[in-house]
Amino acid sequence: MPRRWTAAEDQLLLERYTAGESREAIAKQLGRTSDAVDARRRFLHRPARTIPTRRWSEAEETFLRAAAAAAVPSSAIASRLNRTPYAVRRRRETIGATSPRARPYTAEEDALIAATIQRGEPLASLADTLGRSHDALRLHARQLGLLRVKQRRRWTVADDERLRYAYTTGCSVAQTKQRLLPDRSEGAIVARAHLLGLAEHGRRWTNRYDTALARMVGLGLSSTYIARTLGRTEEAIAKRCRVLGLRAPAPDRPRRRGPWTAAEDGLLRARAHEPLATLVFVLGRSRASIRRRRHILELATPPRTQHHPLTDGAPIHGRIRAIKDEMPLTATRALALAKRLKLSLTDIRRLASVQASETPPDVRTELKRTG
Repeated sequence: MPRRWTAAEDQLLLERYTAGESREAIAKQLGRTSDAVDARRRFLHRPARTIPTRRWSEAEETFLRAAAAAAVPSSAIASRLNRTPYAVRRRRETIGATSPRARPYTAEEDALIAATIQRGEPLASLADTLGRSHDALRLHARQLGLLRVKQRRRWTVADDERLRYAYTTGCSVAQTKQRLLPDRSEGAIVARAHLLGLAEHGRRWTNRYDTALARMVGLGLSSTYIARTLGRTEEAIAKRCRVLGLRAPAPDRPRRRGPWTAAEDGLLRARAHEPLATLVFVLGRSRASIRRRRHILELATPPRTQHHPLTDGAPIHGRIRAIKDEMPLTATRALALAKRLKLSLTDIRRLASVQASETPPDVRTELKRTG
Protein backbone atom coordinates (compact mmCIF):
# COMPACT_ATOMS: atom_id res chain seq x y z
CA MET A 1 0.00 0.00 0.00
CA PRO A 2 1.20 3.57 -0.61
CA ARG A 3 2.80 5.32 2.31
CA ARG A 4 0.51 7.80 4.09
CA TRP A 5 1.32 11.47 4.11
CA THR A 6 2.33 12.94 7.48
CA ALA A 7 1.78 16.47 8.75
CA ALA A 8 5.52 17.17 8.50
CA GLU A 9 5.57 16.11 4.86
CA ASP A 10 2.55 18.30 4.08
CA GLN A 11 4.25 21.29 5.71
CA LEU A 12 7.48 20.68 3.79
CA LEU A 13 5.54 20.29 0.54
CA LEU A 14 3.72 23.61 0.98
CA GLU A 15 6.91 25.48 1.95
CA ARG A 16 8.98 24.16 -0.92
CA TYR A 17 6.18 24.62 -3.45
CA THR A 18 5.59 28.22 -2.33
CA ALA A 19 9.34 28.89 -2.57
CA GLY A 20 9.20 27.94 -6.26
CA GLU A 21 11.01 24.59 -6.25
CA SER A 22 10.12 22.12 -8.95
CA ARG A 23 7.93 19.08 -8.34
CA GLU A 24 10.82 16.77 -9.18
CA ALA A 25 13.04 18.35 -6.52
CA ILE A 26 10.29 18.16 -3.90
CA ALA A 27 9.52 14.54 -4.81
CA LYS A 28 13.21 13.63 -4.43
CA GLN A 29 13.34 15.20 -0.97
CA LEU A 30 10.20 13.37 0.17
CA GLY A 31 11.02 10.06 -1.50
CA ARG A 32 7.89 10.16 -3.64
CA THR A 33 6.96 10.59 -7.29
CA SER A 34 6.25 13.95 -8.89
CA ASP A 35 2.69 12.81 -9.67
CA ALA A 36 2.13 12.01 -6.00
CA VAL A 37 3.43 15.45 -5.02
CA ASP A 38 1.08 17.14 -7.50
CA ALA A 39 -1.89 15.07 -6.31
CA ARG A 40 -1.14 15.96 -2.68
CA ARG A 41 -0.86 19.62 -3.60
CA ARG A 42 -4.36 19.52 -5.09
CA PHE A 43 -5.64 17.68 -2.01
CA LEU A 44 -4.29 20.49 0.21
CA HIS A 45 -6.12 23.07 -1.96
CA ARG A 46 -2.93 24.81 -2.99
CA PRO A 47 -3.42 26.38 -6.45
CA ALA A 48 -0.94 25.58 -9.16
CA ARG A 49 1.80 28.03 -9.97
CA THR A 50 1.09 29.96 -13.16
CA ILE A 51 3.41 32.19 -15.08
CA PRO A 52 1.71 35.59 -15.57
CA THR A 53 1.41 36.62 -19.16
CA ARG A 54 3.74 39.43 -20.18
CA ARG A 55 2.02 42.45 -21.67
CA TRP A 56 3.03 43.67 -25.09
CA SER A 57 4.82 46.99 -24.98
CA GLU A 58 4.60 49.77 -27.57
CA ALA A 59 8.18 49.08 -28.65
CA GLU A 60 7.38 45.40 -29.30
CA GLU A 61 4.31 46.29 -31.32
CA THR A 62 6.31 48.78 -33.38
CA PHE A 63 8.88 46.06 -34.03
CA LEU A 64 6.07 43.66 -35.05
CA ARG A 65 4.74 46.13 -37.63
CA ALA A 66 8.18 46.76 -39.07
CA ALA A 67 8.97 43.03 -39.22
CA ALA A 68 5.62 42.29 -40.90
CA ALA A 69 6.29 44.94 -43.54
CA ALA A 70 9.70 43.35 -44.19
CA ALA A 71 8.11 39.86 -44.41
CA VAL A 72 10.16 38.52 -41.49
CA PRO A 73 8.86 35.07 -40.40
CA SER A 74 7.16 34.76 -37.03
CA SER A 75 9.73 32.23 -35.79
CA ALA A 76 12.53 34.78 -36.17
CA ILE A 77 10.45 37.45 -34.45
CA ALA A 78 9.65 35.07 -31.58
CA SER A 79 13.31 34.31 -30.91
CA ARG A 80 14.12 38.04 -30.95
CA LEU A 81 11.32 38.99 -28.54
CA ASN A 82 11.63 35.87 -26.35
CA ARG A 83 8.05 34.81 -27.08
CA THR A 84 6.40 31.84 -28.77
CA PRO A 85 5.63 31.91 -32.51
CA TYR A 86 1.95 31.37 -31.67
CA ALA A 87 1.91 34.47 -29.45
CA VAL A 88 3.60 36.49 -32.19
CA ARG A 89 1.04 35.44 -34.81
CA ARG A 90 -1.88 36.17 -32.48
CA ARG A 91 -0.55 39.64 -31.66
CA ARG A 92 0.08 40.46 -35.31
CA GLU A 93 -3.54 39.57 -36.10
CA THR A 94 -4.78 41.66 -33.17
CA ILE A 95 -2.94 44.85 -34.17
CA GLY A 96 -3.44 44.25 -37.89
CA ALA A 97 0.27 43.85 -38.63
CA THR A 98 -0.07 40.92 -40.99
CA SER A 99 2.45 40.25 -43.70
CA PRO A 100 1.70 41.83 -47.08
CA ARG A 101 0.20 39.60 -49.70
CA ALA A 102 2.64 38.23 -52.24
CA ARG A 103 2.59 40.14 -55.50
CA PRO A 104 1.32 38.15 -58.47
CA TYR A 105 3.75 36.78 -61.03
CA THR A 106 3.95 38.56 -64.34
CA ALA A 107 4.26 37.01 -67.78
CA GLU A 108 7.89 38.22 -68.01
CA GLU A 109 8.73 36.47 -64.75
CA ASP A 110 7.08 33.24 -65.92
CA ALA A 111 9.09 33.35 -69.16
CA LEU A 112 12.31 33.99 -67.23
CA ILE A 113 11.62 31.03 -64.90
CA ALA A 114 10.87 28.74 -67.86
CA ALA A 115 14.05 29.78 -69.67
CA THR A 116 16.15 29.17 -66.54
CA ILE A 117 14.74 25.65 -66.13
CA GLN A 118 15.28 24.84 -69.82
CA ARG A 119 18.93 25.85 -69.55
CA GLY A 120 19.31 23.57 -66.54
CA GLU A 121 20.31 26.39 -64.21
CA PRO A 122 19.17 26.49 -60.55
CA LEU A 123 16.26 28.73 -59.65
CA ALA A 124 18.27 30.16 -56.76
CA SER A 125 20.08 32.37 -59.27
CA LEU A 126 16.77 34.20 -59.91
CA ALA A 127 15.96 34.82 -56.25
CA ASP A 128 17.82 38.14 -56.00
CA THR A 129 16.88 39.25 -59.51
CA LEU A 130 13.12 38.79 -59.00
CA GLY A 131 13.14 39.64 -55.29
CA ARG A 132 11.58 36.32 -54.32
CA SER A 133 12.70 33.35 -52.26
CA HIS A 134 14.00 30.12 -53.76
CA ASP A 135 11.09 28.14 -52.27
CA ALA A 136 8.57 30.56 -53.76
CA LEU A 137 10.12 30.17 -57.21
CA ARG A 138 10.10 26.37 -56.98
CA LEU A 139 6.45 26.35 -55.87
CA HIS A 140 5.40 28.60 -58.73
CA ALA A 141 7.38 26.49 -61.22
CA ARG A 142 5.50 23.41 -60.04
CA GLN A 143 2.18 25.23 -60.44
CA LEU A 144 3.17 26.10 -64.01
CA GLY A 145 4.01 22.45 -64.69
CA LEU A 146 7.69 23.20 -65.30
CA LEU A 147 8.92 21.05 -62.41
CA ARG A 148 7.69 17.62 -61.44
CA VAL A 149 7.59 16.36 -57.91
CA LYS A 150 9.84 13.36 -57.54
CA GLN A 151 7.81 10.38 -56.36
CA ARG A 152 9.08 7.12 -55.05
CA ARG A 153 9.03 4.39 -57.64
CA ARG A 154 6.55 1.73 -56.68
CA TRP A 155 7.68 -1.85 -56.17
CA THR A 156 6.62 -4.10 -59.02
CA VAL A 157 6.02 -7.85 -59.00
CA ALA A 158 9.35 -8.35 -60.78
CA ASP A 159 11.17 -6.36 -58.08
CA ASP A 160 9.56 -8.49 -55.37
CA GLU A 161 10.57 -11.68 -57.16
CA ARG A 162 14.20 -10.49 -57.37
CA LEU A 163 14.14 -9.62 -53.68
CA ARG A 164 12.76 -13.04 -52.73
CA TYR A 165 15.39 -14.74 -54.88
CA ALA A 166 18.13 -12.72 -53.17
CA TYR A 167 16.92 -13.72 -49.69
CA THR A 168 16.51 -17.34 -50.76
CA THR A 169 20.07 -17.54 -52.10
CA GLY A 170 21.51 -15.80 -49.04
CA CYS A 171 22.62 -12.51 -50.65
CA SER A 172 23.38 -9.63 -48.33
CA VAL A 173 21.64 -6.28 -48.65
CA ALA A 174 24.66 -4.76 -50.37
CA GLN A 175 24.88 -7.69 -52.80
CA THR A 176 21.15 -7.46 -53.51
CA LYS A 177 21.48 -3.79 -54.38
CA GLN A 178 24.58 -4.33 -56.52
CA ARG A 179 23.41 -7.36 -58.48
CA LEU A 180 19.61 -7.35 -58.59
CA LEU A 181 18.19 -3.99 -57.48
CA PRO A 182 20.70 -1.25 -58.35
CA ASP A 183 17.99 1.44 -58.47
CA ARG A 184 16.94 0.84 -54.85
CA SER A 185 18.62 2.02 -51.67
CA GLU A 186 19.67 -0.43 -48.98
CA GLY A 187 17.11 1.05 -46.60
CA ALA A 188 14.33 0.54 -49.15
CA ILE A 189 15.42 -3.09 -49.66
CA VAL A 190 15.35 -3.81 -45.93
CA ALA A 191 11.95 -2.15 -45.50
CA ARG A 192 10.46 -4.06 -48.43
CA ALA A 193 11.84 -7.34 -47.09
CA HIS A 194 10.02 -6.70 -43.82
CA LEU A 195 6.76 -5.98 -45.68
CA LEU A 196 7.07 -9.23 -47.63
CA GLY A 197 7.82 -11.22 -44.49
CA LEU A 198 11.32 -12.16 -45.66
CA ALA A 199 13.16 -10.72 -42.68
CA GLU A 200 13.17 -12.65 -39.42
CA HIS A 201 10.69 -11.21 -36.95
CA GLY A 202 8.17 -12.47 -34.44
CA ARG A 203 9.00 -16.01 -33.35
CA ARG A 204 12.61 -16.88 -32.70
CA TRP A 205 14.19 -20.15 -33.74
CA THR A 206 14.46 -22.39 -30.68
CA ASN A 207 16.42 -25.61 -30.19
CA ARG A 208 13.22 -27.57 -30.68
CA TYR A 209 12.60 -26.01 -34.09
CA ASP A 210 16.26 -26.42 -35.09
CA THR A 211 16.13 -30.12 -34.19
CA ALA A 212 12.90 -30.62 -36.14
CA LEU A 213 14.37 -28.77 -39.12
CA ALA A 214 17.56 -30.87 -39.12
CA ARG A 215 15.52 -34.07 -38.87
CA MET A 216 13.26 -33.13 -41.80
CA VAL A 217 16.20 -32.05 -43.95
CA GLY A 218 17.93 -35.35 -43.19
CA LEU A 219 14.85 -37.23 -44.34
CA GLY A 220 15.00 -35.43 -47.69
CA LEU A 221 11.70 -33.57 -47.33
CA SER A 222 10.98 -30.55 -49.52
CA SER A 223 11.18 -26.97 -48.29
CA THR A 224 7.49 -26.54 -49.08
CA TYR A 225 6.51 -29.35 -46.72
CA ILE A 226 8.93 -28.21 -44.01
CA ALA A 227 7.66 -24.62 -44.20
CA ARG A 228 4.05 -25.77 -44.00
CA THR A 229 4.83 -28.06 -41.04
CA LEU A 230 6.82 -25.51 -39.04
CA GLY A 231 4.51 -22.62 -39.91
CA ARG A 232 7.24 -20.55 -41.58
CA THR A 233 8.07 -19.33 -45.06
CA GLU A 234 10.32 -21.19 -47.47
CA GLU A 235 12.71 -18.22 -47.38
CA ALA A 236 13.02 -18.58 -43.60
CA ILE A 237 13.69 -22.33 -43.95
CA ALA A 238 16.47 -21.76 -46.50
CA LYS A 239 18.06 -19.02 -44.40
CA ARG A 240 18.00 -21.12 -41.22
CA CYS A 241 19.58 -24.04 -43.07
CA ARG A 242 22.47 -21.80 -44.07
CA VAL A 243 22.90 -20.69 -40.45
CA LEU A 244 22.95 -24.30 -39.21
CA GLY A 245 25.25 -25.44 -42.02
CA LEU A 246 22.59 -27.67 -43.59
CA ARG A 247 21.92 -28.13 -47.26
CA ALA A 248 18.85 -26.11 -48.20
CA PRO A 249 16.07 -28.45 -49.39
CA ALA A 250 14.45 -27.98 -52.77
CA PRO A 251 10.76 -26.97 -53.07
CA ASP A 252 8.03 -29.30 -54.23
CA ARG A 253 7.95 -30.05 -57.94
CA PRO A 254 4.71 -29.22 -59.72
CA ARG A 255 2.19 -32.01 -59.19
CA ARG A 256 0.63 -31.57 -62.62
CA ARG A 257 2.25 -31.40 -66.02
CA GLY A 258 1.07 -31.75 -69.56
CA PRO A 259 -1.90 -30.17 -71.33
CA TRP A 260 -4.29 -27.93 -69.45
CA THR A 261 -7.78 -29.34 -68.92
CA ALA A 262 -11.08 -27.49 -69.26
CA ALA A 263 -11.60 -27.73 -65.49
CA GLU A 264 -8.23 -26.07 -64.83
CA ASP A 265 -8.99 -23.31 -67.31
CA GLY A 266 -12.32 -22.69 -65.60
CA LEU A 267 -10.69 -22.56 -62.18
CA LEU A 268 -8.01 -20.19 -63.48
CA ARG A 269 -10.67 -17.86 -64.95
CA ALA A 270 -12.69 -17.89 -61.73
CA ARG A 271 -9.66 -17.13 -59.52
CA ALA A 272 -7.64 -14.96 -61.89
CA HIS A 273 -7.68 -12.08 -59.38
CA GLU A 274 -5.84 -14.10 -56.72
CA PRO A 275 -2.05 -13.91 -56.22
CA LEU A 276 0.17 -16.14 -58.30
CA ALA A 277 1.49 -18.03 -55.28
CA THR A 278 -2.07 -19.02 -54.31
CA LEU A 279 -2.77 -20.32 -57.82
CA VAL A 280 0.44 -22.35 -57.68
CA PHE A 281 -0.82 -24.09 -54.55
CA VAL A 282 -4.37 -24.60 -55.88
CA LEU A 283 -3.50 -25.79 -59.40
CA GLY A 284 -0.28 -27.61 -58.57
CA ARG A 285 1.56 -26.07 -61.52
CA SER A 286 4.62 -23.87 -61.75
CA ARG A 287 4.55 -20.08 -61.83
CA ALA A 288 5.84 -19.98 -65.41
CA SER A 289 3.13 -22.39 -66.57
CA ILE A 290 0.37 -20.33 -64.95
CA ARG A 291 1.74 -17.10 -66.43
CA ARG A 292 1.82 -18.60 -69.91
CA ARG A 293 -1.72 -19.94 -69.55
CA ARG A 294 -2.95 -16.54 -68.35
CA HIS A 295 -1.46 -14.98 -71.45
CA ILE A 296 -3.02 -17.59 -73.75
CA LEU A 297 -6.45 -17.15 -72.14
CA GLU A 298 -6.04 -13.35 -72.24
CA LEU A 299 -6.77 -13.03 -68.55
CA ALA A 300 -6.01 -9.74 -66.85
CA THR A 301 -3.39 -9.92 -64.14
CA PRO A 302 -4.29 -8.66 -60.64
CA PRO A 303 -3.94 -4.87 -60.25
CA ARG A 304 -0.64 -3.64 -58.89
CA THR A 305 -0.74 -2.67 -55.24
CA GLN A 306 1.75 -1.16 -52.82
CA HIS A 307 2.29 -4.58 -51.25
CA HIS A 308 2.44 -7.71 -53.37
CA PRO A 309 1.56 -10.46 -50.86
CA LEU A 310 3.31 -13.81 -50.81
CA THR A 311 1.63 -16.95 -49.54
CA ASP A 312 3.97 -19.82 -48.80
CA GLY A 313 1.63 -22.42 -50.27
CA ALA A 314 -0.34 -23.02 -47.08
CA PRO A 315 -3.62 -21.27 -46.24
CA ILE A 316 -4.00 -19.31 -43.04
CA HIS A 317 -5.62 -22.06 -41.01
CA GLY A 318 -2.89 -24.44 -42.19
CA ARG A 319 -0.27 -22.19 -40.66
CA ILE A 320 -2.21 -21.94 -37.41
CA ARG A 321 -2.62 -25.71 -37.26
CA ALA A 322 1.10 -26.24 -37.90
CA ILE A 323 2.00 -23.88 -35.07
CA LYS A 324 -0.52 -25.56 -32.79
CA ASP A 325 0.95 -28.98 -33.54
CA GLU A 326 4.45 -27.86 -32.64
CA MET A 327 3.54 -26.05 -29.40
CA PRO A 328 0.35 -25.24 -27.44
CA LEU A 329 -1.72 -22.35 -28.77
CA THR A 330 -1.65 -20.22 -25.62
CA ALA A 331 -3.60 -17.00 -25.15
CA THR A 332 -0.50 -14.91 -25.84
CA ARG A 333 0.34 -16.85 -28.99
CA ALA A 334 -3.26 -16.65 -30.19
CA LEU A 335 -3.29 -12.88 -29.65
CA ALA A 336 -0.06 -12.50 -31.63
CA LEU A 337 -1.51 -14.59 -34.48
CA ALA A 338 -4.73 -12.56 -34.49
CA LYS A 339 -2.76 -9.32 -34.79
CA ARG A 340 -0.47 -10.68 -37.49
CA LEU A 341 -3.22 -12.25 -39.61
CA LYS A 342 -5.77 -9.46 -38.89
CA LEU A 343 -8.40 -11.86 -37.55
CA SER A 344 -10.34 -12.01 -34.32
CA LEU A 345 -9.40 -14.33 -31.46
CA THR A 346 -12.58 -16.32 -32.05
CA ASP A 347 -11.61 -16.92 -35.68
CA ILE A 348 -8.09 -17.95 -34.65
CA ARG A 349 -9.44 -20.58 -32.23
CA ARG A 350 -11.89 -21.89 -34.84
CA LEU A 351 -9.21 -22.20 -37.50
CA ALA A 352 -6.83 -23.89 -35.07
CA SER A 353 -9.38 -26.62 -34.50
CA VAL A 354 -9.90 -27.42 -38.20
CA GLN A 355 -8.73 -30.92 -39.09
CA ALA A 356 -6.00 -31.33 -41.69
CA SER A 357 -7.12 -31.96 -45.25
CA GLU A 358 -5.29 -32.38 -48.52
CA THR A 359 -6.86 -29.30 -50.11
CA PRO A 360 -7.96 -26.88 -47.33
CA PRO A 361 -10.88 -24.59 -48.22
CA ASP A 362 -10.89 -20.83 -48.28
CA VAL A 363 -10.65 -19.05 -44.93
CA ARG A 364 -13.99 -17.27 -45.11
CA THR A 365 -15.75 -20.47 -46.20
CA GLU A 366 -14.15 -22.31 -43.32
CA LEU A 367 -15.22 -19.65 -40.83
CA LYS A 368 -18.82 -19.87 -42.04
CA ARG A 369 -18.79 -23.66 -41.86
CA THR A 370 -17.26 -23.86 -38.39
CA GLY A 371 -19.33 -20.97 -37.08
